[in-house]
Amino acid sequence: MEYLPNEIIKIIYDFIPSCCKKNLSKNLFNIHYYLETKEKKFDKRYRNYIRYLINKNCILHIDLILHVFCGKFISIKNWKYKNKTYPNFLCHLKAIALNKNAQKCYELIKNLLDPSNKNKYKRIRTRNIRWSN
Repeated sequence: MEYLPNEIIKIIYDFIPSCCKKNLSKNLFNIHYYLETKEKKFDKRYRNYIRYLINKNCILHIDLILHVFCGKFISIKNWKYKNKTYPNFLCHLKAIALNKNAQKCYELIKNLLDPSNKNKYKRIRTRNIRWSN
């Protein structure tokens, strides 16, 4: 017997956890990664994960994350990171993608932001913390 019957394969497939099913194909990845992403808490570790994905230019992961959390990213106002204040978290991600030369991620984030407001980058404020005598 070279192959297992289809009935046995379907029974085995039902017992495979969803974290392992997402590695089988792109369609299963989209379904199961979307379900996992919806349940995530937006904390410091997850923000570091998003920055890591932008650094590695993982467009498939970033696309799913942005579709799940886009409203939340835009609603986070006055995001502060490394002495800069961004109007929202999505502008912060756009600046990271631009600094890391992640062109695909940059284009994706740029398309999600409001294209009518061209001067949004001018709203980024920097804080100079140097001693003066």
